[in-house]
Amino acid sequence: MARKIKSRLRITGTLAAETPLHIGGYGDSPDTDLPLALNGKGDWYAPGTSIAGVLRSWCEKHFGHVEIEKDKSLVKDIFGFQDGDKGQASFMLIEDAIVTLPEGLTIENRDGVGIDRFYGTAADKAKFDRAILPRGTKLDFGMTVEIGDDHSSKRSKAVVRYILEALTKSRIRFGGAKTRGFGRVKLKNCKVKEEDFNDFDAMIRLLKDENAAKPFATWLAEFESSLSEAEKKEFKGLKAEQPQLLVEISWRPRLPVMVKAGYDGIGVDILPLTSGVDNDKLALCLPGSSIKGVLRSQAERIMRTMLGDCNRTRGEKFNDQIDSIPLVEELFGSRGKATGETENDRNNKRCRSNPKAKLGLGALTIDDCYSKETMNAELWRKVEVARDDKPKEKAKKSDQDQKEYRNERGEVSYFKRELWKYLREIDEGSSDLSDVDYAKETDRFKIDHHVAIDRWTGGASEGALYSVLAPENVHWEPMHLTLDFNRLSGHSQLPALMLLLLTLRDVAEDRLPFGFATNRGMGEILVDKIRIEGGALNVSLKPLENFETDGKFVELHATLKDKLRTEWESWLKTNQIS
Repeated sequence: MARKIKSRLRITGTLAAETPLHIGGYGDSPDTDLPLALNGKGDWYAPGTSIAGVLRSWCEKHFGHVEIEKDKSLVKDIFGFQDGDKGQASFMLIEDAIVTLPEGLTIENRDGVGIDRFYGTAADKAKFDRAILPRGTKLDFGMTVEIGDDHSSKRSKAVVRYILEALTKSRIRFGGAKTRGFGRVKLKNCKVKEEDFNDFDAMIRLLKDENAAKPFATWLAEFESSLSEAEKKEFKGLKAEQPQLLVEISWRPRLPVMVKAGYDGIGVDILPLTSGVDNDKLALCLPGSSIKGVLRSQAERIMRTMLGDCNRTRGEKFNDQIDSIPLVEELFGSRGKATGETENDRNNKRCRSNPKAKLGLGALTIDDCYSKETMNAELWRKVEVARDDKPKEKAKKSDQDQKEYRNERGEVSYFKRELWKYLREIDEGSSDLSDVDYAKETDRFKIDHHVAIDRWTGGASEGALYSVLAPENVHWEPMHLTLDFNRLSGHSQLPALMLLLLTLRDVAEDRLPFGFATNRGMGEILVDKIRIEGGALNVSLKPLENFETDGKFVELHATLKDKLRTEWESWLKTNQIS
């Protein structure tokens, strides 16, 4: 039997990616381990089922406590359910979203690797790459919300209002690797069109398409003005706010900071990782996964120091090395585990806080961090394939003949070498430079040469010479972290927060280098300030709702410091080696 629908909302807009996106597809790819989803036409897209799943999960968090009748929640009533021989189809219909890439940019491949905790090198079988959609990618968003004959029209609209509000404020993430910098989107140009089926005149208006779509802000104002005071109070309490902390780390490089690109250059061996940020624009990128790896490694070091090594042995697989470390798993995530005691639990009784249930997604999300300076995408591609050879006719000239090519210090410049030509054009943002401009050294990059010394001959080791295009004068956006308290169990919330603050303190005290070649003079940073904002926090954490520090956290409210210290010491005592 067909269900009765009294009205519906048609919602359209554009989802703009504020961080890279990975919407995983099915099948093998010769180019990457984790390919993107392709539809039947060969277009990249986000399946409607994927978007619906994310929105349902978000609604479960915020409206899961609301029941409209016995054994039937508000979320089930809107998104549908199946329970034995009982169930219903969803009243929320979401269309596939076709991808539009920013002009001049292409799909990117992002490398991932696990670091062996004992040797500090790439872990065996922990290397992979994934295809991603760059920042600035747009997805067409289309959603239809049907309101059944037995539904509260205003309550359904209130749920829609909260969903659209969250999307317009970039509070819902889509796709894979959400805690490693991917998936944050913002809904733009959102319009809402209401269609009624209540009477003959409404049906005629619908057939004539006389109901104009309204901007979300206009529709929202009209909806709120239609509510009574009692309804406003009811719908205000409908949504459960999620306790979280937003951490912003303002920093600057003390030494060159970069992550190695997944491919080699021609004129230089090792290139810094770049990622799309806008039409025809690239920026240097410090991936969220890289930042997260540094923080996780330090958090593990703290926990191993406080609790012992949790019986880890050399030669174990990478997943076993990072497995079953208290608090770290909850903060940074873990692979899925079956319920019940594992072999690690049996062999390692002292790690008492290890959850027996499956953990999965961590509580801490870290976004990609980009350089403030951008580069023309086409020019950068020329840098990637440019050679660093002197033109043959210049190589034949004597040193005396090259006086005109010397810089102010009397050194022979890289004048008109192909690689440096494009780097100068990136510096100046133009390809129409004078000979004098081309003769200058680049301000943003330098080439570092590295070589291993043969221990027997004392000369350069064969095959061990390589060069790095290192960023020398680059400014970076702040790092952004989000801590979701709902993903932390009640007894571990304050200890986990304490562990995060200890890790951030070590970042601020210049103990943790980031990126590539951290043992070879790169990756050191200076933290200017750490800003923390909180939402829906309990009373004891209220001092963190608006807090700023240089990283030492001595300015924390005394009561909060005492509570954190007490909970931390109590937790350590409970989980300490006997």
